[in-house]
Amino acid sequence: MKIKSIIFVVATFIIFLAGCEKDNYKAPDSFLTGTLNYQGTPVPLRSNGVQIELWQHGFQLFTSKIPVWVDQNGQYSTQIFDGDYKMTLVKGNGPWVDKTDSIDVKVKGNTVVDFPVEPFILLKDVVYTKSGSAPSQTVTVTFSIRYVNTSKALSTTKLFLSTTAILDNNTNLAALEKKVGTTAGLIPPGATSATIGPLTIPASLATKPFIYARVGAQAVGVTEYVYSDAVKITLP
Repeated sequence: MKIKSIIFVVATFIIFLAGCEKDNYKAPDSFLTGTLNYQGTPVPLRSNGVQIELWQHGFQLFTSKIPVWVDQNGQYSTQIFDGDYKMTLVKGNGPWVDKTDSIDVKVKGNTVVDFPVEPFILLKDVVYTKSGSAPSQTVTVTFSIRYVNTSKALSTTKLFLSTTAILDNNTNLAALEKKVGTTAGLIPPGATSATIGPLTIPASLATKPFIYARVGAQAVGVTEYVYSDAVKITLP
C-alpha cells in the first residue's frame, strides 16, 4: 500500500509540474492589423462575414491556419506571436474577384498589413432622405454604382435600417430590396445610379431618437454584399 501511495504522489506531482509549465507559456503579445482595401480605401463588408487566413510556417510548409474575421469597415485585428506568415483570402468569401496569391507577412511587434482586393461593385455618392413625421416616417436612398470588375453584373441592392451602426443583410430591423431587371420599377441592367425607397420606418424604430441606415449591393452569383458606410439619421 505504501508503494502505491508513493507512486500516486509522484504521479500527481508530475502532472502538477506539467500544468505549471503549460500555464507559464508566453501568450501572444503582438497585434497584426490592417484593411481589405481597393486602391487604398477599405471595402465596407458584413460584420464578421468575411474571413482571411494566416498560415504559420511549420517545419517545411505553412501548415498551421489562423482564421481572422474582418469587421464591417473592412478592418481586421488579431493578436499573434512574432514570426513569418502567409496571408490569403478564402475562396468565394467576399464581394470581390477570387485571389489565389498570398502575401508574405513578417510580424515583429505591432504590425500593419493591408490586403488589396478587387470588388465587382462599389457604391458611391450615397444620400439618405428622411420624409414624413411619426408614425409615418420613411427613408429613401440614392446612390451611384461603380462597376470595378465587369465580369459579374449587379444583381440586387438593399436598404437596411437598425438602431445600431452594425447592420447588414443578416443584421437589420428593416430592409427594402430592389433587383435588376427589365420590368418597370426594377434597376435597369448596367445602370450607374439607383434609388431605393421609400422604406417606412417600423413603429419599433420610429420612437427612437435616431436610427442607422446602410445600403448594400450584390453581384450575380456572389454570396456577400458590398456596402456603404452606416449613416446615423436623427428622428423624428
